[in-house]
Amino acid sequence: PAGAVIEAIKKIAERFNLKLDFRKYSSVKMMEDDLQEHKLDIMVPVYSDAWTADVMNILETNAIFDVTMNIIYTDEMITSPSDVIAISENSPIQYHYVKRYYPNNPIIGYADFNECIKAVKRGEAKATIVNSYLSSVLLRSDNLLKSTELSGRGDFSIGVYKGDYELVGIFDKGIRVTGRQDFENMMLSNAQRAYQFSIYEYLTARWQLILSALMLLMGIATMIFVRYSQKMQRKNMELEEYKEKLEFALKRAEAGSKAKT
Repeated sequence: PAGAVIEAIKKIAERFNLKLDFRKYSSVKMMEDDLQEHKLDIMVPVYSDAWTADVMNILETNAIFDVTMNIIYTDEMITSPSDVIAISENSPIQYHYVKRYYPNNPIIGYADFNECIKAVKRGEAKATIVNSYLSSVLLRSDNLLKSTELSGRGDFSIGVYKGDYELVGIFDKGIRVTGRQDFENMMLSNAQRAYQFSIYEYLTARWQLILSALMLLMGIATMIFVRYSQKMQRKNMELEEYKEKLEFALKRAEAGSKAKT
C-alpha cells in the first residue's frame, strides 16, 4: 500500500520501533469488520465524525492531516443530483466525503486519481473530489481543470478498536512528535506522485500557450528576416552606387588620358 497516511504511519512506527504488517482491503466495510473481530489492530485512513466512530466502535487518533477538500471539474460545478462523480476505488475518504456532500449523486469508481481526472476531462463524470494538496498540483499541471474549495475540512486519522486506548496513545504521541510540517510535506509529495502527466496530455493542456509561443517566435523570426532583408537591400544599393561612381571616375580618367595624348 502507498499514500501519505501510510507514509505517516511508517514514520511513527519507525520512531517507536513498531513492526507493521499491512493488509490491503477492497472495501471499508470489510476493514471495519476485521477490526471489530480483532483481525486488525489499526485501520487507515479513517474519516468520520465522533458519533459515527462511536457507532462503528472505533477509537480515532488525533488527525494526521487536516485539509480542505476541493471539487475538480472542467466546465461547471455539480448542479444536479444526476451529475456523476468520479472517485478512486482505493480511497475510502474520498467516498465518504462524496456521500457526505453529494449523497444523491451517482458515483463511478476508477482505479486511481489519474483515471478520475481523465474521466472528468472525457466527460464521463461531471467532477471528482480531492484534497487541497492534490488540487494545487492538478491546477499547476493542467489548465483545462477548475477547482472550487468545499466547506468543511477532511481529517485523516488512524482508527483502532474502541477499547485500545494504549495503542491510540502511542500513535497520538507519534503524531505530536513528528509534527504537522512533516505530515504536510508527505501529503504534498504524495499528491505530486499521484498525478502524472503524459507528454500528450501536457501538450494538449497547454496548446493555447504553445500556439502563442510559436506565433511569437514566428513574429520575431519574420521581423529579423525583414530587417536583414532591408539591410542587405541597402548594402546592395550602396554597392551599385559605388560601382557607378567608380565606373564614372574610370571613364573620366580614361578621357583625360586620351586628351593629353
